[in-house]
Amino acid sequence: IEVLGKAGPRGAPRPSAEDRSTPQDFFPRLAAHWKRAYTARPDERWTAWVLSPDLKLASTMRLKASRRVPMWNGPIECRLYRFDLVAGSNRG
Repeated sequence: IEVLGKAGPRGAPRPSAEDRSTPQDFFPRLAAHWKRAYTARPDERWTAWVLSPDLKLASTMRLKASRRVPMWNGPIECRLYRFDLVAGSNRG
């Protein structure tokens, strides 16, 4: 049994609650993963939904959101983004 204290697995320091901000490259890397993994076969259709307070998330991810649903998470204005993952480009 491994007991985790102040350090995480393999001795790596665990981030404190204040240090858990999203890395700048997380969403572009996530979008790249989705493009690689979920658009390989043109006969399959995948949809991804993301709830975020970042109103420019779609441009950060370099994806076109097919829906942007305004929502509130308590006092925080958010958007629920729908991304239709397609092979190739969505540009016409």
